[in-house]
Amino acid sequence: MKKIIKIKEGTWLLLLLLLFLPLAENVYADYLAVNAGCENDLGGFGGGRVLDSAVDLPVGSILQYIYAGPNGVIDNPNYNGGVTGDDAIILTAAVGADTKYLIFSNTAGLFYHGVVYQYAGGTPIVYVRAWNANALATATRYGNSDLISPFTNPDNAPLPNDVGLATYQTGNQFFSATVTAPALNAYWASGTNKTITWNKNAASAVPNQWRLSYAADGANYSPIATIAGTLGQTGNTWNYTWLVPSHNVATAKVRIEALDSSGIPRATGESSAFYIDNQAPFAPVAVYANPSAWANATFTITWEAPTDSSVLTGIASSWYKIGTGGTQTAGGATSFQILMTAVTSGTKEVYVWLVDGAGNTDPANSTMVKIYPDKTAPSFSGLVNAVTNTPTKEVNLSFNWSGTTKSDVDSGLAATNLYYYFRNTLASGVSNTTVRNSGTGTNDAQASVAASAGESWNYLHVICRDQVNNLSPVLDSPGIWVDTTPATFTFNPVNGATEVPVTQDVVIDFNDPMLPAMVSFEVIRDSDGLAAAATGLWSNGNQKLTLTHDPLDYSTSYTCYIKSATNEVLLSSVPASATFQTAIPIKPSLVSDGRALSDPDTGSVTLRWTNPVSDYMGGIITYFPHDNAVDNASNLAKWNGLNVYSGEAQGVISQGVAAASAPDPDILGGTKIIISGLSTTETYYFKIFSYVDVPGGRFYNLNAETGNGVKVAALPKTMTGLGPQSFTLTLESKVTTGGHGINHFAMPFAAPWYAYDAVGAPLVVGGTNEVTNAYELVKAINLAAPENIVSTFAKWNPATQTATGVKITGNDPEAVSDALRAIGLAQGESYQAYLTQGITIVIRDTQ
Repeated sequence: MKKIIKIKEGTWLLLLLLLFLPLAENVYADYLAVNAGCENDLGGFGGGRVLDSAVDLPVGSILQYIYAGPNGVIDNPNYNGGVTGDDAIILTAAVGADTKYLIFSNTAGLFYHGVVYQYAGGTPIVYVRAWNANALATATRYGNSDLISPFTNPDNAPLPNDVGLATYQTGNQFFSATVTAPALNAYWASGTNKTITWNKNAASAVPNQWRLSYAADGANYSPIATIAGTLGQTGNTWNYTWLVPSHNVATAKVRIEALDSSGIPRATGESSAFYIDNQAPFAPVAVYANPSAWANATFTITWEAPTDSSVLTGIASSWYKIGTGGTQTAGGATSFQILMTAVTSGTKEVYVWLVDGAGNTDPANSTMVKIYPDKTAPSFSGLVNAVTNTPTKEVNLSFNWSGTTKSDVDSGLAATNLYYYFRNTLASGVSNTTVRNSGTGTNDAQASVAASAGESWNYLHVICRDQVNNLSPVLDSPGIWVDTTPATFTFNPVNGATEVPVTQDVVIDFNDPMLPAMVSFEVIRDSDGLAAAATGLWSNGNQKLTLTHDPLDYSTSYTCYIKSATNEVLLSSVPASATFQTAIPIKPSLVSDGRALSDPDTGSVTLRWTNPVSDYMGGIITYFPHDNAVDNASNLAKWNGLNVYSGEAQGVISQGVAAASAPDPDILGGTKIIISGLSTTETYYFKIFSYVDVPGGRFYNLNAETGNGVKVAALPKTMTGLGPQSFTLTLESKVTTGGHGINHFAMPFAAPWYAYDAVGAPLVVGGTNEVTNAYELVKAINLAAPENIVSTFAKWNPATQTATGVKITGNDPEAVSDALRAIGLAQGESYQAYLTQGITIVIRDTQ
């Protein structure tokens, strides 16, 4: 007979699922194993004991074997006695038990247990936590053993190692709470938010919750709040903001309780007694202001605190305001000061109210006191007059101020309210502490004061004073110049000066400022006492007097006088005058010019010069024929131009006004004259003497006795006879207009012409030193330089007084060589050359 097995539909489904489930993968973990405990070395493992308050921990007290996690660090227990962080409990045991060797049992302070555990990796660390109770719910302290390093194996549990633990105690509080605020006798005002702060020991567990309460009487507690264990936490410190209730007590306390997960308080902390104050202080009493009268000074306000329940926490500070609508200002605990900068002048009402130690205050509880600040200067107007005339040499000076008016709107004028100050500077901002002639004040309207000897400005300053010593603006007198010291001074030109230009100003420098109205001056011609018209100009703070005048006479003696316009002692004892001699006209320059000598046998020469000064009236030109047999260089230097020295008669060529001479186009503003009729066989020297005609006569510009005037180069001589001929061609570079020198010359004999430098070396141009045209002559001049110095070369036409020639660009004759070659050289013709420097060459008719 067959048995039929029936399987329910659900069972079939379960079997199918089991068939198709994959086999679970093996999870590999490392193993640790250790036997450890406090066995007091009875087991021979060197272990000590576990204690609670230095007494063996009772039998049955809880032990936790804990794996310290991958980080190997002991973490604090949590509020249920469990672990935190990465720690893990691997065995729970008890004191007084030995599950490995059964050596000791029911012995307080001793235990020994073995443990095997699979851990996640790394280097495992194990420790044993002991509690001071047989249940975590009643434990209050715990302790941790030293760290244990167990034996390990990666595949299966190894044989354990035996470790005896050193003696340790349950010295860590499981929970702790210490209130840090409010502090002892702290002042907390009702209705304010205050911060309650507390902390726990670093090794204590964080509770599940904190319960906060307070007792106004220090005994009967009322709840504040119950908060989560981590609310308000910063490390091992917590805080909670509390709105302080309304009480007026000095016995308040705050309590903090640590609650476990069952709501059981495991630790309690209480604050010291502190104040809760809900009442603002009453108004202060005996409020005084010092000074109590009008003053321009700091006012000090003092008071006494009320003696009633409103000052439970004492008086910490105060507030005040000036006037009913004034700004509230913080004051001190017993007094405060009001500076003058904080008030305006006039009667002021000051309202004072107090602040207690808890910060309670009420402006309605105020007391008023009056102060009387006065910082407004009196009104004082009018004039202070100088009675003594200025300037003066007297030292006793008088002033008055009879027309002034004065008043004060606050404290009123002082009984003797006028002060005067005597100074030699016009100073402002005078205070009544400044040295003064009147030390006690006066109601007079005049004063006599004594100035110091010497020279100074002197002023009287008058001020008005009110009852609190505010000073009015200063009224200043006009200055009085006191001068008791004679002045010293110097003249320019100095006494005895000569050759003084006739238009030069006379300048007198004084050693200190003068009064122009008290100084007079004259410039007198000594020959007849006639005064020259002169005008004085003061400068340099009236220490310099400049006398301008019409042109004085030439070569005339004058004296300048400085005098006092009054009888005041103003001038020193040194001579108050200076005598000087004016100059004669300056001499003009004189040069000769050979441009007009188209025929050297004509005996004519052109002289030219520049007029010396605007008042030059004319000149006399004299000449002196040079006789080599009689005159030598020494004798010639002594010729003064107006006297015969060599025995030969001198010639007077021209005498008259300079304007009669023809203008010279080559000298800006210059003059020239052509002198004819001279011998062609003599060498002449010329001088020009300018003159002016003045009432004293005609004055020539003679200057010294010898060596004056300009010696002019000799006229070219006519060359006669046979034999070699030569002449020296000296070309100058005297800057006139256009920045070049101008030279005129002629070829004095017929060709051929050969060029040599000043030492006789031939100037070779194109293979020879012969010059036949302007190009070759220019090249020879440049060779002698040696550089390109000729900028223009032209042929001169005496009839038309014009020149026709070539401008040499960049002084390079090659650039205009054809044009220069077109200008041929010929005897008797005049030529003109412009040079940038002077040069001398020699022209000969033979090589």
